[in-house]
This record gives sequence, C-alpha cells and structure tokens, in this order.
Amino acid sequence: MIRIVLDSCSSMTLAEAEKRNIKIVPMKYELNGKELNPLTDEIEIKEFYDMIENHDVNVKTSCVSPDDYRTIFEDAVKNNEEILYIALSKGLSGSYNSAQLAKNIILDDYPDATIEIVNSLSGSIGIKLLVDEAEILINEGKTISEIAEILNSYAKRLVSNFTIGSLYHLYKGGRLKFTAMMAGRLLHFKPVIATNSEGSLEKSGTFIGKNKAIGAMEESLDKAIDTTSRSIYIGYTNNIDEANRFKSKLEAKYPNLNVITEPIDKTMGCHCGPEAIAVFYFHK
Repeated sequence: MIRIVLDSCSSMTLAEAEKRNIKIVPMKYELNGKELNPLTDEIEIKEFYDMIENHDVNVKTSCVSPDDYRTIFEDAVKNNEEILYIALSKGLSGSYNSAQLAKNIILDDYPDATIEIVNSLSGSIGIKLLVDEAEILINEGKTISEIAEILNSYAKRLVSNFTIGSLYHLYKGGRLKFTAMMAGRLLHFKPVIATNSEGSLEKSGTFIGKNKAIGAMEESLDKAIDTTSRSIYIGYTNNIDEANRFKSKLEAKYPNLNVITEPIDKTMGCHCGPEAIAVFYFHK
C-alpha cells in the first residue's frame, strides 16, 4: 500500500486527511511566543486572520524537524506501507531537507523500506493539485517510483500565484524593506507573487489596487492554463467573498474545470497575512 504524507502547509485539514487516508505532519507556528499545532489548536481560521489583521499578535513559523518526519515515516514502514511524501517547496522551507534526513535515518534502520519525496515547487493549496493526481495514479496501479516521476514532471507545470491585502506581513517576514512597505501603502501597491522554476518566491508584477492585481493573475491564467487539466484551486485567508467572485469568473470561462475555493492554512497565513488571494493550476 502507498501512503501519501503531507505537511500541514498543504492546507489540508485533519478531517479531510483522515477521509482520504493521508498522514499530515504538523508544521507548527508560534503565537505570542506559544507554540501551536495548526491541526489541533482551537483557534478558528477566521479568528486567526482577524487577530493578524488587527496586529494583535506576533506570529512566526519554523520548519518541521527530522524527528517529526521520522516518527511518521517509521509508523508507515512498520505497517508495510510505501511512503510518498509530497513536500512544501524546497525553495520555501527547510522542511524538505528535514524529510530527506529522516528518510536516510529510516533507510539505515529499515533497508527494505520505500520512501519517495517529491518537491512540489509550490505551497499551500497548490500541493493539493499534486495529491489529486497522485490518488488517480495510485488507483491506476502505477508503482510508487512511477508516481514520483510523474508528479515531479507535474510540479514543473504547477503555477502558484498570489496577491496580498497588506505589505506589512511581507515586511515582518523579512521579504520587504520598511521604506518599500511604507511607499507601497501610500500608493496602494499590490504585488503579484509567484513561485519560480526553483520553487522560490519572486515578484511577477506590481499593481495599483487589489482588483488590478487579481485581474493580472486572471490574465496570466488565461494565457497559460492547460484546459485539459482537472482543477483550479483558489486560496483565500479571511476574504471568502472575494475568492467566490474570482471563482465565478473562472467557472464561467472554464466550465469543464472544477474550480475550488479553500482557506489557506495558518502556517502559510503567517506570511501572506489577511486578505490574500492565491490561484493554483497546471500550465500547458
């Protein structure tokens, strides 16, 4: 049996993971100095983003430790399961390297174990596009090595674009200088940020106003999307109405595709902040 493993930056809830027989490794975050597990804390997602929007809290994240991965991997190996770990982009987190270290430790102890690690080159809900494809390939009877190879090729075609409500959280995360943040606030600049071929973040454009930024993401999608693919995912933080308006536009244009809106997980939300909109799809 092949066991899919993700971390919580996939934005998959624990309930969904249990339904789909997927294991989730929590990528914990700190809220005012207290470490929390995003899968089990009692803070509702809207409450979390409201606190961030009002600057009532200090939040930060850290990568998953090798030991956390080792525990999940070892449990699967003991159940005679092959492990397919679809990782948050190596260009966004050190967790990918932690997982590789855990894999090496497991293989030392269990030489016959099978562990494949796929670098998603994406984050958050973008990882779900690869999970959807992985489940189809598993049901088709592909071997785990075949699946990993196919997913690695899909990852290179996975587009991850997002825009944000406030530059403040990019500044807090060290991705923007204070002067640039203040200038952006005054001029209502909204960047569109994408993952590049290495899975790292880069700015693809700057626009005056959120609507123009979302319009630019839609225009890019229109030019690039593989219309034979299955789904488009739209991620949002505390702005579901904005996400649903974007969804309606895309559904009208692409009736053959499943357009899905889902909230962005708290760990990723620490960096993008409230009022963020993201779109994920496969390009041609």
